[in-house]
Amino acid sequence: MPGPPALPTLLERLKSLYARRIVNVNVNIVAAGLISITLVTGVVHLARRWWLEEGDYWLVSGVTFAADIVLDVAIYFFLHWWANHCGPRRYTTGELLHADLTYFKSVTLVQFERAALSPLLYAIALVLQQVMMRHGVSEELATAVSLLAGVGATRVLHTMWMLEQERRARARLRTGPAAAPQAVGPMPSVNGHAGEPQQSRPRAERTGATPG
Repeated sequence: MPGPPALPTLLERLKSLYARRIVNVNVNIVAAGLISITLVTGVVHLARRWWLEEGDYWLVSGVTFAADIVLDVAIYFFLHWWANHCGPRRYTTGELLHADLTYFKSVTLVQFERAALSPLLYAIALVLQQVMMRHGVSEELATAVSLLAGVGATRVLHTMWMLEQERRARARLRTGPAAAPQAVGPMPSVNGHAGEPQQSRPRAERTGATPG
């Protein structure tokens, strides 16, 4: 019975898997989200300690929203660059979708998709944060749990979105449009009637002998 794969082989497989866009986009967003949640929780703690008053729940949510947007986007930009344009990119075996995009276009596309889902993320996060704080949960714990819930919900929807994009890309690849013949123009008129459209032919066939 074959044993488990050797460690170098397993690492190569993991790197190859991570090089898939749909995988590294999700991994990077989750990683950026976890790092950002940790930092945002620290920001909320400091804000509550230095200038927020007890019961300033809406201000806590405002600090959470502003800090998370700045930190999460900055961290994701770095992780996306490393995954798709630096580190394991050499292991990519050919993506059907977005394979030829530059770093800026690629990361902008991901951020556009995330921006489309961000109202849902922050609706879940901020509403849940308010409910938890008003039921006696500390601001820090409410911040961490609510952001995790928002990230989890939007990851499911974003993954479904990217899978549908890949499905459509494969379908276009299989059923590419057939090239239609190009008409050059009508033949010279005969007895006052326009002739049939002339099909494009090589130049050598169209050129007759030059009269002497």
